[in-house]
Amino acid sequence: DYHRKSKLYSDRKTEDKKQEDNRIMIDGYTGEKINANDIKKVRDGEEFNYITELDHVVAASEIHNDLGRILSGADAVELANSEDNLISTHWVINNAKNDHDFKTFLKKGGGRDQKVEKMGKDIAQKKSELSNSLLSQEERAKQEEELRVLERKKEILENLDEEKCLKIEKDARDKYNNKISWEYYAGSEFLKSTAIAAGNAGLKM
Repeated sequence: DYHRKSKLYSDRKTEDKKQEDNRIMIDGYTGEKINANDIKKVRDGEEFNYITELDHVVAASEIHNDLGRILSGADAVELANSEDNLISTHWVINNAKNDHDFKTFLKKGGGRDQKVEKMGKDIAQKKSELSNSLLSQEERAKQEEELRVLERKKEILENLDEEKCLKIEKDARDKYNNKISWEYYAGSEFLKSTAIAAGNAGLKM
């Protein structure tokens, strides 16, 4: 429901594809233009057509399970896919961040550091394999491409601006919390509870 079944999400995806096709897509986290010819995502042997993916700044899973959101009665899918909470970014960033918040992801020794460290080891391994003179031309070409992809992914994650990402997340989270507060205090259940409490207090007096 948060992706394929959400019109808010699908409409934004359609717009992002147009921008990438027209070579004008800007990464919401880095502020840099997304290169449509950059490394492509591959899943189950199939290469994706687009570099840009949509990230929920406040994770959809967090919004879905948020007790405050549940008590307010606010629509989780609508909140998750609001313009305030969707960021168009490089698929490498979206995949690495997953449903983590940036504070957790970017902290020292956190998800980003762990992925970069592993990529560094994989890169060293690939370079070692490429030094093997017995590799066929086809095998060498394949190893060189895998090395290029690893080095590019590592570069993207290393260049993330921690301060900028944390500010984007704070702004999105503040807007989300304000919407929850408004939905709760303006909601019928809260007003009904307030009226009952006031009535009971009046009877006691």
